Amino acid sequence: MPSFFTKGLHAALSILFPLKCLSCGTRIISSTEIRNYSNPKPNHFSTIMAAYLCNKCISLFNEISSPICVTCGKPFISKEGDDRLCDQCIRGGNHFSKARSVGIYDHSFRQIIHHYKYKNRVYLSKPLAQLIEKSYLTYWQSNEIDIVIPVPLHIKRFRQRGFNQAYLLIRQWEKNTQTQFPIVDQHALIRTRWTDPMVRLSKKQRVSNLKNAFCVSNPKAIHHKRILLIDDVFTTGVTVNECTKVLLKAGAKRVDILTLARVIL
Repeated sequence: MPSFFTKGLHAALSILFPLKCLSCGTRIISSTEIRNYSNPKPNHFSTIMAAYLCNKCISLFNEISSPICVTCGKPFISKEGDDRLCDQCIRGGNHFSKARSVGIYDHSFRQIIHHYKYKNRVYLSKPLAQLIEKSYLTYWQSNEIDIVIPVPLHIKRFRQRGFNQAYLLIRQWEKNTQTQFPIVDQHALIRTRWTDPMVRLSKKQRVSNLKNAFCVSNPKAIHHKRILLIDDVFTTGVTVNECTKVLLKAGAKRVDILTLARVIL
């Protein structure tokens, strides 16, 4: 199909069925192709989110990049210096080996994740999965991870929401035959009891809320395996740390963490 006809078709469709920015509600006037034409050097986030966010909201995205803590992945305020340990990781307390996140949980990125997680915009799993895939390929070697496990939902929460937001981010990895993507096991870790929503809880309350909330379904399957745990948001680290403790106790060799977003406290 000629490119001029394709662009014309996209332009016509954008007029007849205008898209709105999921963050601010502003009309997105042009299609992905036309908007990228006006921005000859788009970054990965702007290319993926062009159909869901306006240019202004795209520009508010804060990608996490060096210098960061080599363990928990928290970005340092100053952009001077190399990756190093943050004060919290020097004091200890984390059970995982390494944690990384795509971006900071604020502005438009927070709104996108909120729409995906709480407003049943399941179609957003596709662009968000592209973001988390890029981060995986950036921070891990092809032979570094044996099994990928999404943080599980309790069955009651799963029925309420209808999907596990962490699993949808990596479900395509199961179908990918490329060697850089490890095995995905969405049933390896189970949430055994109902827990209160974590949004308004302090870190101490979160620890108490999640105590004995997870178990491993088949310890033999993860024995001496290097595991990557997937979640949507890293807030205090309590959830992923609790999951990590359970996995290590069941025989896992090491556990790393990858999330879409990181809350900066």
